Amino acid sequence: MVRAILLISLLVGAVSAGVVGPGAPCGGRENESFQLSKACEATCAHPVQECLGECVCNEGFVRNAQDQCVPATNCPANPCATKVCPRGEVCVLVDIFCVQGPCDSPIAECHPISTGQDCSTMLCNTPAGCAMVQPATCTTPTCPKVPMCIDSNPCWHTRCSLGYECVLQETACGSPPCAPHATCQLQGVDIPLQI
Repeated sequence: MVRAILLISLLVGAVSAGVVGPGAPCGGRENESFQLSKACEATCAHPVQECLGECVCNEGFVRNAQDQCVPATNCPANPCATKVCPRGEVCVLVDIFCVQGPCDSPIAECHPISTGQDCSTMLCNTPAGCAMVQPATCTTPTCPKVPMCIDSNPCWHTRCSLGYECVLQETACGSPPCAPHATCQLQGVDIPLQI
């Protein structure tokens, strides 16, 4: 108990003193700070805050694909930000195979919003059964979730901050199906009903 209190005191002291460098809790990474509680931060790929861990980007910075904290203005443009999809479709980013450059990848495409698909229509022989998962190509929290058979559910062990909920997101990998990862998204963000 005394050791735990001493460790917490040292960490609080290091944070308040602004300790940086290789021995600091965040390894001295630029534009990053250590917080004792799970803090939520936005990323270039997911501008809605995600609860990731203890080292978070400082205010005005977001985490990029290389796991560095960069100014939000340095994030690449989101092709879906200017893509207008017809009613009943949603914009998704699709990676393209480029033979001769320059090539813009990923590209924005409109895909139909799938309706009526849920875990009640899936038969899974996996340890964690079926879960609703956001595809890896989603660029906003409003993308429709799809049923997926999963081996483990990281949301079972993820605690989100007040006002956020755990959402499974498909992870891009070399040989699908890829295990989803847990992210914390603002509660109540859902696809608007279009009639």
